Amino acid sequence: MRFRAPLRLDARGIRRREPQFPLFLLATLLPIFVYPIVNLDGSVLERSALPLAVSLLVVASLRAMPPWAAMIGPLRINTLYRWLGILSALLVWWPLLAQNRPPLVVHVVIVGLRAIFYLLTAVRIIQVLANCDRVSPRTLCLAAAGYVHLGLTSGLLATVLQLVDTDSFNLGVNAVHEELM
Repeated sequence: MRFRAPLRLDARGIRRREPQFPLFLLATLLPIFVYPIVNLDGSVLERSALPLAVSLLVVASLRAMPPWAAMIGPLRINTLYRWLGILSALLVWWPLLAQNRPPLVVHVVIVGLRAIFYLLTAVRIIQVLANCDRVSPRTLCLAAAGYVHLGLTSGLLATVLQLVDTDSFNLGVNAVHEELM
């Protein structure tokens, strides 16, 4: 298997995408803001808030990030990244469209794919920031979005762990009715 490293991003290409960075930060924060109102048994708004926020974040990620130049053998990483984003955006709608919770294995796959997409986005953000020739308020928005993406990734990985082993975050008998949810 042959791996070709990504080409160095040029500053002009990054500057062309800079106007999208503040909106990308807002799209990154949107799932965090809507999560408290999510309820699979509630109204249509409560059920569709998270899928809509995640779908907007995926679209914003695909638009704001420059394409990957790396390849693994004949496979372009950018193509894999795009398909992973599209799949994540579609699968997050499953509970709303099926009107029930997916089976555990499917739920783990859905959350895991989204975590991988967020992690790849965070890596790409770091690459873009490393190739910026100047710091501006827009690049700071991108840096903040990268920081939030790392938090989203770790939160989703913790969710996967909790789904696989329901006692993974049990604080034991010393903690009185306190569990990390």
